[in-house]
Amino acid sequence: MSTDNSEVYDVIVIGLGPAGIAAFTKLYKNGLKVLPLEAGNRMGGRVNSVPFGDAIIDLGAEWCHGEENNVVFEMVKDYNHVESSGMAGLNDVTFVDSAGSLLSKEMSEKMSLLCCDITYDGRERVATNSESLGDNFIAVYNDLLNTENYIGVPRSIMDQTLEWFHKFENSLEASDTWFDTAGSTYSEYWECEGDHLLHWKGKGYKTVLDVMLKTVPDSGLALIKNHLNKEVTKIEYQDHNESDVVVKVKCKDGSEYLTKHVIVTVSLGVLKERYTTMFTPPLPSEKINSIRHLAIGTVNKIFLHFDKRWWPKNMKWTGFLWREEDKSKMSTDDQWLCDIFGFNSNDGQPNVLCLWITGATSRSMETLPIEEVLKGCCKILNLFLGKEFEIPTPVNIIRSMWYSNPLFRGSYTFRSMDTEKYDASSATLAAPVLSQNGTPIVCFAGESTSTHYYSTVHGAIESGFRESQMIIEHIKAKNEVPIHLNYTGKMISKKVVIVGGGVAGLAAAKTFIDRGFTDMVLVEASERLGGRIHSIRISDDEYIEMGAQWIHGDSNKFTQFAKEHNLITNLHSNEGEGRFLRDDGYEYSPDMVKRISGVVANILEECESFYASDKECDFSLGEYLRLEFEKYTEKNVEASEVGLWNEILNWHIRFQCVDNACTSIDNLSAKLWGIYDFDGGNSQSHTSFKRGFSSVIDKMVEGIPQRALVLSTTVKEVKWNNNGKVNVYCLNGEAYEADHVIISVPLGVLKKNHKKMFHPKLPQNHTTAIESIGFGPIGKVFLEFATSWWGDCKGFQLTWAQLELDKLKTTFKKSVDWVKYLSGFDVLTVGPRHTLLGWISSEGNEILREIPDAMVSEQCHELLKRFTGIKNLPKPINVYRSTWVINPNINGGFSNLSRECDKTKTGPKTLSEPIVSSTGKPELLFAGEACHPTFFSTVHGAFETGIQQAETVCQFIESNGHNWSKL
Repeated sequence: MSTDNSEVYDVIVIGLGPAGIAAFTKLYKNGLKVLPLEAGNRMGGRVNSVPFGDAIIDLGAEWCHGEENNVVFEMVKDYNHVESSGMAGLNDVTFVDSAGSLLSKEMSEKMSLLCCDITYDGRERVATNSESLGDNFIAVYNDLLNTENYIGVPRSIMDQTLEWFHKFENSLEASDTWFDTAGSTYSEYWECEGDHLLHWKGKGYKTVLDVMLKTVPDSGLALIKNHLNKEVTKIEYQDHNESDVVVKVKCKDGSEYLTKHVIVTVSLGVLKERYTTMFTPPLPSEKINSIRHLAIGTVNKIFLHFDKRWWPKNMKWTGFLWREEDKSKMSTDDQWLCDIFGFNSNDGQPNVLCLWITGATSRSMETLPIEEVLKGCCKILNLFLGKEFEIPTPVNIIRSMWYSNPLFRGSYTFRSMDTEKYDASSATLAAPVLSQNGTPIVCFAGESTSTHYYSTVHGAIESGFRESQMIIEHIKAKNEVPIHLNYTGKMISKKVVIVGGGVAGLAAAKTFIDRGFTDMVLVEASERLGGRIHSIRISDDEYIEMGAQWIHGDSNKFTQFAKEHNLITNLHSNEGEGRFLRDDGYEYSPDMVKRISGVVANILEECESFYASDKECDFSLGEYLRLEFEKYTEKNVEASEVGLWNEILNWHIRFQCVDNACTSIDNLSAKLWGIYDFDGGNSQSHTSFKRGFSSVIDKMVEGIPQRALVLSTTVKEVKWNNNGKVNVYCLNGEAYEADHVIISVPLGVLKKNHKKMFHPKLPQNHTTAIESIGFGPIGKVFLEFATSWWGDCKGFQLTWAQLELDKLKTTFKKSVDWVKYLSGFDVLTVGPRHTLLGWISSEGNEILREIPDAMVSEQCHELLKRFTGIKNLPKPINVYRSTWVINPNINGGFSNLSRECDKTKTGPKTLSEPIVSSTGKPELLFAGEACHPTFFSTVHGAFETGIQQAETVCQFIESNGHNWSKL
C-alpha cells in the first residue's frame, strides 16, 4: 500500500468512538488540521445502534445515565431526543425462580429495597473498607437481614437474591465476580443526578454522536468516511526539540502519517493487548502499570424479537433466581445459561426483550453458533416463565460480542482489587506523554481515562473534549497568546483556589477543612496527589520511595502528624555509609574515611556560623570547603596520602550535590549555609514509614471532599490584581475565579513558567526570589536483588581516581557517563528486601533520561562488579528510578540557597510573603518547601508553609467579620 508522508497534521485522533468523535469535532471546529483514523468499518465504538425489529436497538451503550453534570444530556436536552423509560431500576424488578414461581410483589419489593439500601444508603460502609465489593456487600447484606424488616424471609430467597444481585452488580461493573471489584468503586465512581434510565425513543444512542457530527461541515465528514478501516499498528513518538513533528503513525494497510500530537482513544482492552508493540519507545512505566492493572470486563446483551408481546407491560425488569437443584440439572453445554440473570423490555419496541449475561460465560456465549444461543434463550425463558405464559419462538435474534471483537476486547472498565494493590489509576492512564519542553505528544482519551465517570459514554465524551482542549490551549500558549485575552467560557467561582496537590497544597486544604471551610478547590496537574512524595507498592508491605525517602527531625509538625496516625516506624536509616571503593578496586581504610568525614563536617559547621555573624564571606560553599580542606591537609596529612584524601573529598562534594539538589556546590552560598535548620531532637534522623511515604498523603486527603480535588488539570495562567478577584486558567479549558489563590507548585515549575504564568507579572521581589533560589536535579536508582549478597555491609560509596570510564564504555554502546555522578549505593533498611539505593547528582540525571531501564540495570551491575571485584556478582532482578528532573510538573529535585540569594538579599522568606490587594486582602500566596525560611528542601517545611498560608487567609476572612458556616 502507498504511504502518505507529504502532510503533517496538527493532531491525529485514533479511534472514532464517543471519545474520538468528541475530540475530532472540537479540534476540527477550532481550525486545526486533524486526521481521524478508525480501525473498524463504522464510527461509534461501543455505541453501536443497529436496526432490529421495528426500530433501533443498542448493542452497546443504551441509556443516558443522569441529567446533572452529564455532557450527553446537556448536548441533547434541547432537541427532545431522550425521555424516561419509566423504569425505577432496582425498585422495579419482578423476581421469578427457576421453578417458574413468581415472587409476590411485596417480596420482590422487599428484596429490591434491601439491595438498594446497600447500593445507595450503605455505600459508605462498602467504599471505606479495603476488602472487595463482594466481601463488603455480603457482610452488610447479612447485617441487614438480621433486622426486623426481614424477619420471616426464607433463607432460600435470601441466598437466591444475593446470587442474583452478584450478577447484577457484575453487569454494572463489567467484572467476572464482585470479589475482583474493589469496594472503593462506590466512592470513586460518581453518579449524575437525575433519571438514570433515559432512552432514545427508538433511535438509539448514536443520536448523541449525530448531534456532535452535525457541527462538522461536509469536508470533515468526508475526512472521516475516507479514513475508516485504518487500523493503527504503530505509534512512534520521537522527542525532537528542533522539530514539531514528533509522531509517526503507521497503519495495518501500510499507510503512514506524521503529526505534532496524537490522541489515542482505543479501549483499555486493546491497550492491554497491544501496548508492548504499539508504542515506540515504550510508554512510561507508570502508564504501563495502569494499563496492566486497571480492569475491563465483558457484559453482553441478547435481543429477541417476537411477533407479539407475550409478557405484561408491568414486567419491565425481570430477575432470574436460580435454585441450586435446577442449576445442577443443567448440562455442561448449557451452564452458560445460568449466568443470564434476567431481561428487560426494550424501550420503543414492545415486541423485543433484552437478556443480560456477564463474565466468563458471556465470553463463552460469543463463541457459540447463533442458533445455539437462540435455543438456549428459549430454554431459559420457558424454564422460568413457561408456567405463567405461553412463550412463542422468537422471529429474530441478535447479540453483542464485545470481547471477541479485536477492536474492543471488552465492554467497559472497572476498579479491581489489583487496581488498588498496584496503585493504578485512570488519571495516570489519561496523563499525556510529554516532550522535553512540555509538549503533549501522545494523549489518551476514552472512558477508561475518566476518573469518576469511567464505564460511561458521558465519561468518554468528556475525555475527548478534555484532551482536545488541552492541545488547543497548548497551541495557543505556544503562540504566546495569553489565555485570558481569548477566554469566553464560564468561570467556576470559589473563595479559595489552591494550585498544586503536593504536601503544601494538601496541608492548606486540610487546614481549611479543619476550620469548617469547604468553599475551595485544589487543582493538581498530575494524575495523583503527593507531588514529590511518591511511594510505589511492589508487594503487600514493601514500597519504593521515588521521591522523599525519610522524615528529617522528630519535633516538627509534619512528624507529629505522622506519629499521631501511627504511620512511621521506629527504624532509622543512614546514608553514605559502608565500604568506600575506587574504580580500580582500591578500598579506603575505614579510619581514613572517618577522619576525612570529620574534617569535612567541621568545615561545614564553621560555615553555619557565618550567617549569624558579621563576618564577610564572599566564597561559595565549594570554594570554602576546598580551601579549608587544603589548609588542613597541608598541615596534618602526609604528602603520600593527600591524593587519597582529595579523592574522598571529591566524594563528599558529589554527596553534597545530592544532599542539596544542586549541579555544583560552587553555586551554594557559604554565607547562608547556616540558615537551614533540621528541626528535631535528633536532627540527623532518617525516619521511614510503615506503608510508604504516600500513606501520609492518604491520611491528609481524608476529610477533604473529593469534588474539591481536581487532578490531571494543569494551571496555565493566573490573572491577579483584577478588581479584587484572581482568575485561574487551566490547560483543559476550565477556569476559576477566587478571592485568594495559594500557589504551591514546585519552584522548578515557577522558574520555568512564572513570566508567562502570571498576569500582570509578579512583584519584583517575588520574581527575584524565584530566579535566585536554587533548584537543582537529584535522582535515585533502586536495584533489587534476589538475595542480599553484600552481607552486613551498609553500602558502597564510589570514588574515581581519574574519572576514566573507558572500560565501561567498551561494554556498552551508549554512554555511561552518568555513573560518575553516582555518589554510591546505600543498603535499604526499610523498604524492599535485598535492595540498594543509588543517588545521582547533577548532569547525571539528564544523561540517564535517554537510557532504558534494562541498560541501567546492566551498567550498574557491571559498575558494582568492577568496584567490588566480585566476578560472579548476581544481576539485579528489578530496577526502579526516579525521573523528577524531566517531569514538567516538577522540573528538578528541591531548593537550596544559592549565591544569588546572598547577592540579591532574597530567598524563601521573600517568596512566602503574601501579595496583597490595595484593600489589604491576600490575593496570591506561595507555599511549598522553597518558601520556608529555615526548613526549605524538606517535607516538613512544605507542610508548615501550607498551614501558614491557609491560616493567613483564614485570619483575613475572620477579621472581616465573616462566619465560616455561611461561606
